[in-house]
Amino acid sequence: MRKNPVPLRRLKRRLLYDKPDRQNELKRIFDMKNGKNGNPTGGDRPSLRNGSMATSYYRFLTRHLLGHVEKARLSPNQISLIGVLCAAVVPLGFAVHPFVGLLFLVFSAMADSLDGLVARKRNQATAFGAFLDDSLDRVADFLYLVGFWVLFWSSRLWLPATVLTLSAIGLTQVVSYIGIRSALAGMRCPEGILGRTARTVYLIAWAGLIVCVPGGRPAIMWMGLVLYNTLVLTTLIQRILYFRRFSSPT
Repeated sequence: MRKNPVPLRRLKRRLLYDKPDRQNELKRIFDMKNGKNGNPTGGDRPSLRNGSMATSYYRFLTRHLLGHVEKARLSPNQISLIGVLCAAVVPLGFAVHPFVGLLFLVFSAMADSLDGLVARKRNQATAFGAFLDDSLDRVADFLYLVGFWVLFWSSRLWLPATVLTLSAIGLTQVVSYIGIRSALAGMRCPEGILGRTARTVYLIAWAGLIVCVPGGRPAIMWMGLVLYNTLVLTTLIQRILYFRRFSSPT
């Protein structure tokens, strides 16, 4: 039998009127969404967050960067803000050169990973920190895509590129909203084919191809944008179907 989700009205009452429960619920919700309490994919299926590549990546951050962050005495929230500031420079970086944009994209992604590592190491994970990190992730998603849109400025097909970029931004935000909405309903929404971690990896790989293959840059830009829209739309459909299936009465 399927486990019925927590009624939304009851959850809202707890969040509004009971302060300790509100803090605990918010922390549980955002921990669930960010993969800090169990598998964020809603099952035992492998994902980028728990695969061998992720293990190697976090081992690299722990060995080579975490110590420097500790010496600088940066708080997790400060690291989150540094990450979104790097994201804000991504469009300017792409305007200068694709490599500069890629560099700041990587810096922003690494900061987004480091804030959680520092919070867990210091036992400073809070509901507000999770809320701030999740909110800034949405801002960073927007800024990353604006950076790629900058590359289309000199194209004769600038208008179609703008439409596709706006579509990508909208789909990305809706996918993230569904994840939070399902968490509020007491369900673990699956990452889908292009969850937040996979989106960031995709954008870094896309930018890397643009930098490494300058002769094929126009084709890579267009194929990357169309493919991104397709994959995010697929993820959106996956999450809607999952939510519909597990929110239906048994």
